[in-house]
Amino acid sequence: IASQLVDDRLPNQKIPRESIAKAESYLERLSFTDQQESRQPLLVAATVIRYSIAISKGDGLRADEIINSLEKVTAINNSTVVNLRAKQAILRFENQSITIEELCEIIEASCKLIDNSLLSNSLRLRMLEVTLSHDLERVKLWFAGLTPPDFFPRSKTSLRYCARWWLLHSSIHPELAKSSLKESLLRYRESGCVNAAEQLESKLHSLI
Repeated sequence: IASQLVDDRLPNQKIPRESIAKAESYLERLSFTDQQESRQPLLVAATVIRYSIAISKGDGLRADEIINSLEKVTAINNSTVVNLRAKQAILRFENQSITIEELCEIIEASCKLIDNSLLSNSLRLRMLEVTLSHDLERVKLWFAGLTPPDFFPRSKTSLRYCARWWLLHSSIHPELAKSSLKESLLRYRESGCVNAAEQLESKLHSLI
């Protein structure tokens, strides 16, 4: 539930305050004492949600604290930790602390350490969403190397990846914007991202 609350938004949008409040309330009620077997996965999932909230607020220090706590219960080169560290680099790029070239190097090095293809492709896609307005031609080139939509086994996570892939496709190929946005809208709906779907539907109507 908490994960859905923080993920139900379009790329580059902040998490709505109401969603943050609901997600934090849900996390506070979580109990790990009776969940011995699934304790670590639950702890990692909760940590990722808290991290997403910190990043959405632009709180790099809080995000760093969260990752440091996660490293105490997982290996430093754990895919989740590597992914979150890489997202900190994206935040630094947005704050103009590093260049697009430096960001690209960090993301590519991170993806080589991530053993989950969906996770690594999602990270690359996030980099492209952030750098689109800075270097369209470079983004076009990188976008061509992403794993295409519907390749991964169907899940809410893969559906969100597909939705974002088609949304970025609509920006890279404006001549196909309507059909791409329709595909993105469909995937957002299927993944349960109601708010994102509604916003995208409004955008689509403006093109018709």
